[in-house]
Parts: sequence; C-alpha cells; structure tokens
Amino acid sequence: MAIPSDLASSHSMNNTFPPPNNGTKASMLQDAGNIQQHTNTSSINVPATPSIMEDYSFVMRKENGSTYIYPNNIQPGWTELKVGVLMPFHQQGNNYTRELTLTGTSAIRMAAEEINAKQLIPGAYITLVERDSFPKQVQGQEGITQAVFAAVSLIQEGVIGVIGDISSSWTSLSALMTSTLRIPQCSFSAAATSLSDKTQYSYFFRTVPTKLLYADAAISFLVSQGWPTLGILYTNDDSGQQCK
Repeated sequence: MAIPSDLASSHSMNNTFPPPNNGTKASMLQDAGNIQQHTNTSSINVPATPSIMEDYSFVMRKENGSTYIYPNNIQPGWTELKVGVLMPFHQQGNNYTRELTLTGTSAIRMAAEEINAKQLIPGAYITLVERDSFPKQVQGQEGITQAVFAAVSLIQEGVIGVIGDISSSWTSLSALMTSTLRIPQCSFSAAATSLSDKTQYSYFFRTVPTKLLYADAAISFLVSQGWPTLGILYTNDDSGQQCK
C-alpha cells in the first residue's frame, strides 16, 4: 500500500531534529566522577551542586579475616576512627537474612563514604572494619563460638563502635561484650525485647522497634473479630520467646 504524500511528509518531520540553538551551548563533562557544566552565554544559570563534586572512592583491603574500607585521599595528621561491622556475610540458609546483610552493608558503606568525602568529622576519617559472624555453614555451639570470636576480633581492632548483628540471638552475645567494655553498638534489625534491658545492654541501641508492637496489633485485631481461641507458632529463640 502506498503512503500518501502528506502522511509521509509528516512522518519525516517528526523524526527530524531541530537545528541546534547557537545562542546557548551547554555541555556536560564527566571526569573521575566529577561533573562540571560549561555554558557559553549567561542566559542559562545552573546552580552548583556540591554533593556531586565529592570524591566517593575508597580502598578495600582484606587481612586476617577482616575487611578494611577507608578513603584513598587520607591527609597527613588525620585521626583514624574504626567502626566495626558485624554481619553474617556467608549465611546462605535464609534469604531474608541475606537481603538484610546485603542492603545493610551497602547503606553503611555509603554513609561512611559520604562522611569521609564531605569531611563531616574535622581532622578525622572513618575506617570500616567488617567481620563475618557466620564465616562457615555450621549450627549450634560452633556457630555461637564463631559469632563470639568475630565480636572479640572487632574489639581487639580497637573499634569505637559496632554496627550489627542481624539476628537478635547473636546480637545479644556481642552486645553483652560491647556494653561491658562501654563500646556503643547499634543494630538495624535485632528486635528482641530482651535487648531493651539497660542493666545488661547499657551501650546498645537500635533503629527498629521491638516485635511486641506487631503482637499488640494482632491481639487488637483478634479482639475486634470476637474470636475466643487462637493458636500461636513461635521460634524457640530470643525473638520468638518474647511473645509467650
């Protein structure tokens, strides 16, 4: 079927780019992660964005079972602040735990890189010391021993704070040691109520609420439905026993 001449002309025009405007020319140049905008005239005013001019590159070094992450532009005289990261990096049995470990580690690294790049701590820089609390696929007492050893290793590194662990059970082990030595520890996923006991975990805090909030919401729903009986399934650990 032949295409009418008027339709053919319209199709051609829709695919023809207009000639460039010689009045204002802008080009974006990227060099080593830094973006600069160059304009030939003053008719367009683009505000500067300092955040994209920072150097977010870092150095990663592995030694004696630990991973060290620090900036590559350390200035003479700066003070090193070591922050421990305690995660089950090699845990493969639970997808939820693995996702929490991956996303949590990424967020921690990004935060440390931003603090270092913007020099938010004058005269100092952060070095992340990552330690695997689950280096091998083991269970029971051997798994507990590995988690304790990982926490002790971070303490021996001289960290000023610890981020982790993922599970409430293993977090309680490391938090007992860090609280005894007055080292702040923060977890973004351990939700057991027992960790709120400041007589044992005086230097521990977290960024998530306890799971008792979910239990309260569930009970309120059951009462509103008028159900006389219910069954409860729970895990036999610190997280599950708090709902008994």
